[in-house]
Amino acid sequence: MMTEEKKIFVRIGQTYQSKHGEFEVVMIADARNLIVEFKDTGSLVKSTVYRIRQGTVKDPAKIRKRKVKADVE
Repeated sequence: MMTEEKKIFVRIGQTYQSKHGEFEVVMIADARNLIVEFKDTGSLVKSTVYRIRQGTVKDPAKIRKRKVKADVE
């Protein structure tokens, strides 16, 4: 069981960081259905509390840019 200090509460308006950039929680339906918005690209992404806590939320706009760059080279 987790102690109070280790719990991370996700709230609307909070900002988090992933390897794809900074994002903000804009809507929460439940622990498996949250909408976040990436600050750099404005992309809206459906995510989970687990992915937010782990910092593994991906920005589809940045993923597409990397694929296009790789194809050009």
